[in-house]
Amino acid sequence: MVAVKVFAMQDRNSWQTEKDVFSLPQMKHNNILTFLGAERRGEGIETQYWLVTEYHPNGSLWDYLKSHTVNLNQLLTIVQGIGAGK
Repeated sequence: MVAVKVFAMQDRNSWQTEKDVFSLPQMKHNNILTFLGAERRGEGIETQYWLVTEYHPNGSLWDYLKSHTVNLNQLLTIVQGIGAGK
């Protein structure tokens, strides 16, 4: 299973930036989401830009924080994990 992040035509620059970051050699690490590929789909105003990554059933940190309130200790644990690459 994979995850696909879809960018609209007007967000092409954001797609390009994320694609470039994921393509850096330093981004290949066990604790970093695995990038599988990127592609353009469609033509004209129907154009979409896709980033394909490994799938994580728990979603992203963004999704988690949108639906959960964290206290200071939990926030510090999250920040420490990010800093340590966990």
